[in-house]
Amino acid sequence: MHKRYVITLTASNRVGILAAVATALAELGGELREVKQTILDCYFTMILSADFPEHRDADVIVDHLSGMCERFDIKITLNEPDELDELTASDAETTRYRLTLTGRDRPGLLGQIAARIARDEIDIVEMHAGRTDECSSFEIKMQLELPAAMDVSTLTADLEEIGREAGLLAWLEEQQQFEMPVESPTHLKR
Repeated sequence: MHKRYVITLTASNRVGILAAVATALAELGGELREVKQTILDCYFTMILSADFPEHRDADVIVDHLSGMCERFDIKITLNEPDELDELTASDAETTRYRLTLTGRDRPGLLGQIAARIARDEIDIVEMHAGRTDECSSFEIKMQLELPAAMDVSTLTADLEEIGREAGLLAWLEEQQQFEMPVESPTHLKR
């Protein structure tokens, strides 16, 4: 048997954090299920899900990760998924879509978009937003899980209207295949 934990880690970005975290997890017998990591304004952020041996105490996991990452002054939060509100889990059939909005930003815009999405019980699975240049040009990319039976045309019309009012271009498209949802790929030189 195993025990699953969701762990978040944050620190000022420095080389070696991922190596320290991965080493600590291996020493604890942790098996990664999923991990996401990003750097935002020189700040390292990671969230991961891992299975640990049933006997492995949560405090031991946090203490060992803290010890391995001591030189990074990392902040660690550990949660048990079964402690989460059961309302967050759904067996409803969904379809994955990508929403992209580009144009000028204004205070409250992201909240307005998120409120419209929430109105239809749509889950925002992943999101990336940021300025695209030194001016006020802004881009928002979201990966959404829409209820399969939902009429997408109403949502599309509403999002296009929000976009028009804000000076944004908005488009919603079904995501047919696996792809990195929010970032453009970087090709490594050989």
